[in-house]
Amino acid sequence: MTSFHTVNVDGNKIFYREAGPKTAPNILLLHGFPTSSHMFRNLIPLPEDRYHVIAPDLPGFGFSDAPPAGVFAIRLRIWQKSSTDSAKQSGSIATQSTFSITVLPSVSGLR
Repeated sequence: MTSFHTVNVDGNKIFYREAGPKTAPNILLLHGFPTSSHMFRNLIPLPEDRYHVIAPDLPGFGFSDAPPAGVFAIRLRIWQKSSTDSAKQSGSIATQSTFSITVLPSVSGLR
């Protein structure tokens, strides 16, 4: 069953959807521009019996906070930290994970 969570990263609320056992290999689903983790709502439950699935809303998208307009590097650092923190808080070990990255061109909201 898919559950919904938030994590605070540098004062920004980052929302993520999660399903599957935390001890299973991880699948990280990252959305592209201009969508959110909602696009994976029908996909997340499919592998949950074999994988731990995490789908965050990247900063500025979906239910995550939009950081103030600023330097690309700051947004990218927040995105990287949110992905790492989400994995840590959910009990994942990134070095033992299987990642599925769908679209990366504008994950940090660079417009």
